[in-house]
Amino acid sequence: MKHFYPHILLPAYPLWLTRADAARFDSGIQKDLHALYLAQSVSIPVGHLSPICRTADQRKIAVVPGIAERTADRGNYTNCCSCVFIDADGQIASVHHKLMPTYEERLSWGIGGSRGTPAPCYGESAGSGP
Repeated sequence: MKHFYPHILLPAYPLWLTRADAARFDSGIQKDLHALYLAQSVSIPVGHLSPICRTADQRKIAVVPGIAERTADRGNYTNCCSCVFIDADGQIASVHHKLMPTYEERLSWGIGGSRGTPAPCYGESAGSGP
């Protein structure tokens, strides 16, 4: 069994956090960057992963993207670093939130919770990756 946790692919890792004084209080540019990141984050209920799910089904492959998930159960104002397992039938089989983001990541991601399913373990069905 392989255990792994991909970080953010969609929309992207919030790299500016470590390079642009992201914790600066009442900064217009920081507010704009955070708002843009939240607006571009993935909403599973809205169907943002549907194209990937269709491709997984068509190609009969499992896909495990790391996403910045805009969480509906937190008022759509919280991002979680989430690992999504899309099976070879194009179904979302599990979603797992990173439980504790690092110091700077907490500026952009909420603390994970028990919502969703446990972190997946992948065997032969997901390939023989790292």
